[in-house]
Amino acid sequence: MKKITLTLMLSLAALVLSACEGTLSSSSETSSSSESTETSSSEESSSISSSSSSSSSSSSSSSFEGMTYTVNVKNTYPFANVNEDISGKMVEAPASYLVGDGIQVYYVAAMKIFANTENNALRFASGSSGATLAITFTSNVTISNVILKVARYGTDTATVRVDDSVTEVSATVTSGTTEARFAFPGVLATNTITISSNMGNRFYLNGIVIESYQATSSSSSSSESTGTGYYKPEAFTTNLLDMKSEIGYVNLPSTGNQKMLVIPVNFTDYGCSNLPRGCSTTLSDIEDTFFGEPSDTGWQSVASYYSASSYGNLTLTGTVTPWFTVDKTRNQLDALTGYNDATYYVLRKAVEWYKTYSGSQLTQFDQNNDGYLDAVWLVYATDYDTTGDSIYWAYTYWDYEVTGNLNSPVANVYAWASYNFMWEGGYTSGSTPKVDAHTYIHETGHVLGLDDYYSYTEGDWGAAGAVDMMDYNVVDHNAYSKMALGWTKPYVTDGSASSFEITLNSFASTGDCLILKNNWNGSPLDEYLLIEFYTPTGLNELDSQEGGYPGNNLQGFSIPGIKIYHIDSRMGKFDASYNFVSFTDTIINNMSYYTDLATSNSSEYSSANEDFKLIHLIDADKTVDYKSTSWYANDDSLFFAGKTFSPSAYANFFYNPGRFNDGSAIGYSMYVSSINETSATLTINKIA
Repeated sequence: MKKITLTLMLSLAALVLSACEGTLSSSSETSSSSESTETSSSEESSSISSSSSSSSSSSSSSSFEGMTYTVNVKNTYPFANVNEDISGKMVEAPASYLVGDGIQVYYVAAMKIFANTENNALRFASGSSGATLAITFTSNVTISNVILKVARYGTDTATVRVDDSVTEVSATVTSGTTEARFAFPGVLATNTITISSNMGNRFYLNGIVIESYQATSSSSSSSESTGTGYYKPEAFTTNLLDMKSEIGYVNLPSTGNQKMLVIPVNFTDYGCSNLPRGCSTTLSDIEDTFFGEPSDTGWQSVASYYSASSYGNLTLTGTVTPWFTVDKTRNQLDALTGYNDATYYVLRKAVEWYKTYSGSQLTQFDQNNDGYLDAVWLVYATDYDTTGDSIYWAYTYWDYEVTGNLNSPVANVYAWASYNFMWEGGYTSGSTPKVDAHTYIHETGHVLGLDDYYSYTEGDWGAAGAVDMMDYNVVDHNAYSKMALGWTKPYVTDGSASSFEITLNSFASTGDCLILKNNWNGSPLDEYLLIEFYTPTGLNELDSQEGGYPGNNLQGFSIPGIKIYHIDSRMGKFDASYNFVSFTDTIINNMSYYTDLATSNSSEYSSANEDFKLIHLIDADKTVDYKSTSWYANDDSLFFAGKTFSPSAYANFFYNPGRFNDGSAIGYSMYVSSINETSATLTINKIA
């Protein structure tokens, strides 16, 4: 598992962000509060009196030639009362309050937005709280200017800010102001703008005008449509590790030749001499587990698994050190305080010990030159504990209290697990025991940057269906994980054909997969349907045999078939108080906002909406909902020859029945024309 605490979930960069006022309403919240009536004045004038400033923008030309889009404020009656706080209502039904002309609004996040039914206006802020309205559109637009149609509130002089996810521009609404103009560099394609004002900076918003020199679809690829109905991008616009790196996460690079430092750990009261196979043999077992050939193990080593799973894109090598003895008993370490996690103590002591022991500053383990060791593994010489909150389990964590050092790199991302996980599989060759790397492979997935696909939330459900390495520690990684790590690129529908056939080869051996999505944003970090052809071969073979993986008795799919995942891996814009503001396609990291995944398979960490899942396997047979029936997918969860998927037939598998979480149409159906042992042919039909 990936160890989760509140502080881990916060962006490292966000730890230094300045605090913002208030809390945004999320899509799972409804605001029913209303503020007491305040005296208002809609002072209007035909003259424009506004001023804008930004450190990164210049004034716009007095004349404009390009595309113009408008967002009008609707009369809120009968949806709200005058001076009612409608923030939550706007989140639930944005179309009741905002209507776009030339551009479509599909999501808003709002805080302290009040109704004013008399003049089709929204009132921003109150005397005690600031206001925010983040509007997300269905397509990207390259913004040159934003013009707000405004009116003064009473005698307030309001400083208003508009943010295009990177640049924030401010203007003043005062006596006689009817328009406030905000000039932007005009180079960033974005699908989100945020309008905000501080406490006491009240004003009325009547409408929005967006001027753009260049309108762009949210789909981006260097490969043009072939007219066949699909294409394959040459590169992603961004990926998971780009985002994580920008906001301060340290992860092992997922491609190329990478090195891991593996340190076996003794305690003062218990160590390798107490283990059944002794110090020397156990050290050899650890070497085989991490860096051995498949024949040295009962299945795969960590290195051989990732070589095969990445289609040769990732080669893991490294060093298993001699045994390090931490100066604590097991109980003393478990009870240690003063650290965010007690294993920080072991990590820091172990790395410093090995620098002295080896006579090296370990710069060879910092291949990306960021001042941090690329990955450290700590394998402790005692059994694991499943009974409570003990540190004696398997997890991945980050020592974000340290600062990188180029001359003598320090540890940041690390994994911690018992030696005894090597024997969970019970593998033997004749009478010779063979090590099992399943748990270490799963944790290395976290070291690379992947999330758990099971849920940490009590009473939650297992949307991914369990049969996956980042779910229940079995079989190969799925197509989403491999796209996120840069190991494969999908075919993508482009709308150029009403119907087409496509043949997908075995995903295990080729990485073939297909995205169904109109206006895909060019990145794994989007919402879409993802199709792969599963075969019980390669890394899937052993765990798919009868009885499954002995470590948990979970069996992989034993026959070939089509898997369909609903992926919602959209990035979220978060404020300095870690509140979700809006969805975004742009990586942000400044003193006010940062970007992270907006969804998770754990409801408590799905910031945009607790019901939005990061990765959800659609059960073909419609009998496994991963809730009341079972968390576990089975062979019938696959689509076989002759089976059809359509949004209407599988409507109950979606938060918005038959539609994406963002409310947009799925737009395609799929029919499985034929399947053999190595390939599957699909017919894809475009639907309204």
